[in-house]
Amino acid sequence: MSDDLKSEAVMAREWADITIERWMKRISRLGIGRTGDLVRSFTSAVQADSRGDVQKITFTYLYYGMFVDMGVGRGTTYAQRGNSARVAKPWYSSVVRREVYKLGELMIERHGVSVLKSLRMVEQTINMAL
Repeated sequence: MSDDLKSEAVMAREWADITIERWMKRISRLGIGRTGDLVRSFTSAVQADSRGDVQKITFTYLYYGMFVDMGVGRGTTYAQRGNSARVAKPWYSSVVRREVYKLGELMIERHGVSVLKSLRMVEQTINMAL
């Protein structure tokens, strides 16, 4: 299916799946989670309106994953991070920034193409009227 024909909701679903894959790879590279529970907990949902325009993308995973990302937990607060043996393992923050930026680019590209098509139609209409 070409990108022009692909609905925004389908594109968002694919983006969410890629984001989860990248989180899983990052978790593996950082050696996070001996049990695999965090990786198995990943889910996503895309909510779209009746036209297929995305309204919300939601990710869910085990709550403790955020503590690992920030290097806190088990008695270590965010303020104590520098004075503790706990080390931040940024599996979430490093990936989500990059992926949200990529989603923004995809949406700009998608809507930019729509705007250009509309402008071309207006231009053709004006040319026909002349």
